[in-house]
Amino acid sequence: FFSSCLLFCLPQSPSHLMAAFDWKSVYLVGTEWYVYEEQPEGRPSIKHKCYHKIFDQQPPWDFDHVLQTLSEQTPEGANCYLFGGSEGHLLGASIEPVLVPFVAALITTAAAPTTFGIQHKDKDEELVPLAALGCEWKPVEGHSALHYLHCRHVKETAEIDGCSEEEQAKYGYTNLFIEPEKMEPDADPEKDDDRNILYIAYSTGQTGAMQIEFDIRTDKVQAKAKETVEEEELSAEDVDKIVETLSGPVEAAKKKKEAEKERRAAQTDAEKATWRAAKKLKFYPQNESLPASLFINRFFGKAQTQYPAPAPAFGGFGGFGAFGGGGG
Repeated sequence: FFSSCLLFCLPQSPSHLMAAFDWKSVYLVGTEWYVYEEQPEGRPSIKHKCYHKIFDQQPPWDFDHVLQTLSEQTPEGANCYLFGGSEGHLLGASIEPVLVPFVAALITTAAAPTTFGIQHKDKDEELVPLAALGCEWKPVEGHSALHYLHCRHVKETAEIDGCSEEEQAKYGYTNLFIEPEKMEPDADPEKDDDRNILYIAYSTGQTGAMQIEFDIRTDKVQAKAKETVEEEELSAEDVDKIVETLSGPVEAAKKKKEAEKERRAAQTDAEKATWRAAKKLKFYPQNESLPASLFINRFFGKAQTQYPAPAPAFGGFGGFGAFGGGGG
């Protein structure tokens, strides 16, 4: 069911190029592994007892608009890097969400992203090379400027099938990573609340779990712990426990921000100009009318343009698998 590469005819006419695009060859980053499991035979997942029609939807998902748009949007000297994802949407009169694929494109003269960010539940973020999940960029035959993200495991499933469920879960918590200074070359990390405000879970064992809001720019761990105990009327013993809970995430967030500031300081004017000129596009199947959703993932942020143009009415929700969901 999965072609091993994008089918791309030698340039003849736009209609020939569009008809050659096989979206199934583009890896849907962050989509849970059971969505791929058993798909070639069209049977439900053995482990999860479920079946998604994402790869054999009828009528088939239509991505014939992708190549023509890319040919119009990719300037001379730039490269285009394609990667996929999946989202849950309510289609038509359906009351059950349907898993819909999308294809994102990064158009730039810079090098391709080389890393995945894996955010397991209740674990620190892990950065790994693409190869760690069996992925690599492959050129589209006949078009040197176009590359797609390929995952060998979608064809060679035995290696993944033999892994623990925890290892398989990585695929659902994965996003294609790119450094924030590339996506926002002119941003100030000190002014961005997303980089500075943490929401850290704490369980007292008495009143259940709570979230502690912590601003790494102004809050102090010890003071925040005492303040939380007073406001929530917890016992004095909770102060040390809250300090322990906060210390790790706070220290990690501070180090992450400082590392970003150092990378930003090292950026040349030419590098900043390169990333200011980069384009991010998002493609949905053109035979479905879907709501506006420019969000790609938490590293890439939002695309500048969605294709086809979004439907005016709300009819879906992001994150039933990859971007905005399993990967987040």
